Amino acid sequence: MGEAICPWSWDELVAFANTEGGRLLVGVEDDGQIYGSKTPDGDAFEIARYMERHCTPALSFQVDKVPVSARREVLIIHIVNSKKKPHFLL
Repeated sequence: MGEAICPWSWDELVAFANTEGGRLLVGVEDDGQIYGSKTPDGDAFEIARYMERHCTPALSFQVDKVPVSARREVLIIHIVNSKKKPHFLL
């Protein structure tokens, strides 16, 4: 995957589902710097595809896009508090 998501972030998505839910911002640095994604549709597709293939049971999530410039968007991945716990990565 391009710039979408760091490998350690997969664990965070699963942890959100196994606790109270949460949001992961793709295109925002830990220090708060906002750069956005150049390929938000492709990144959202790859995130969904990865979670489909590597998370069991499947996670319920939603992806929203927020424009930050003419060519970049921040992805907000919403993970709900799951009723199918525990989730884990394969």
